[in-house]
Amino acid sequence: MSTVQKILVGILCVFIIGMFANSYGVNLGEQPTATERYEKMIKQDIREIYEGISNYKIIDIEEFKGGSSKFALVKVKYKGDDDYLYELVNFGDKTREVLPIPSGSAIEEIRNENYLRFVSYKEPPSNINTFPYIAECIRISNEDPLGKEKGNFIVIKEDIYVDIKQTAEYGTDNGNTSEIMNIIPTLNGIQILYKYDTGDSSHCPETMVDYDNEKNRLEIEIKNCKINYDNIIEKEIAVKTSPYIDSIKVEKNDDNCIIAVGIKNDLLQYTVKTGTLDNNSPYSVLVFKNDK
Repeated sequence: MSTVQKILVGILCVFIIGMFANSYGVNLGEQPTATERYEKMIKQDIREIYEGISNYKIIDIEEFKGGSSKFALVKVKYKGDDDYLYELVNFGDKTREVLPIPSGSAIEEIRNENYLRFVSYKEPPSNINTFPYIAECIRISNEDPLGKEKGNFIVIKEDIYVDIKQTAEYGTDNGNTSEIMNIIPTLNGIQILYKYDTGDSSHCPETMVDYDNEKNRLEIEIKNCKINYDNIIEKEIAVKTSPYIDSIKVEKNDDNCIIAVGIKNDLLQYTVKTGTLDNNSPYSVLVFKNDK
């Protein structure tokens, strides 16, 4: 074999080896990882459990080990529903349980199949926007998995306090003008009572809470609102009994009302509780505490 032939054979061998190596490398890259194979297996198990149920979409799956079996918390949306549901899936007996948690909630902790914690931003069953709160989902039964009657879980609410400088929103716009009927300072915050001219009167109006750093005050802006008694507008009311606030002032901003709460210090946290009186008038309660 001549020198030229040897060189050509060598080049050909290098080319073939290179092609083989590249092909082998690509094939290796295409192999699913152990995590990907496990996730695929979980999704297949979920599909088998949901077999026979049409028009649904799995949004998210969080698998965990329960006391007696493997479970998954499944976020699922059914056709025709505006909101999604949280369902607890038991891989052992292939059952599903609907959790009484409103759409828009975020999982905070899965302790086991009997206790789950969520951060919720809506109030069931109306799904009205509310100040964030902890929803503890606790098992009380095994007899009603799909919630046709009372369901297998109850929800216990726990307040969430946020930093004074964190904005928040709650309430709903029902297309009607709300009135501020009364503002009452308390030892640790203020109470606000509303009513509507017409329409739904059982929920607080759409509200945004924001902190004004320059004026050192928390501003509660109520959308599409008017004041029932004009003698308090633009007048600062001193509050002497509270360790957290020193004044309250009501201002108009176009069609909105602003309740400005003067803060004694900015090292505070706050929460908002909402409800309805016996006469169907909605109210909100702003509560402060020290940031420890």
